[in-house]
Amino acid sequence: MADVLPLHPYAPPVDEKSLFAPDASLRTLIPGGSDLVVNQTFGEDDWDLAGHPTWSSKAGDQTVLAFSRLSPRWRVVAKHLALFQMDPQLAGDLAPSSSIAERSLSTTR
Repeated sequence: MADVLPLHPYAPPVDEKSLFAPDASLRTLIPGGSDLVVNQTFGEDDWDLAGHPTWSSKAGDQTVLAFSRLSPRWRVVAKHLALFQMDPQLAGDLAPSSSIAERSLSTTR
């Protein structure tokens, strides 16, 4: 019998460069973040956004963004994207030449 090989094994973890320090508080990064029930940091793989003043109108009862369910290779990128969507000005301030920043800022103008 032939061996079965996985089609898409997880890529090995890489040391992704981040625009944010792992210990940066989400309370300071997200508008309205001062109301978060749990003081989470950028480096954590699951963010609980309970207490955010507008989160329930966007996501209902779901309060956790579970980046831990993503391949380690994509976690930092996904966190950047989530933060830039929650505060488009961050993209323009931290990475003005990136396509994400250009798109984020064009939707807020």
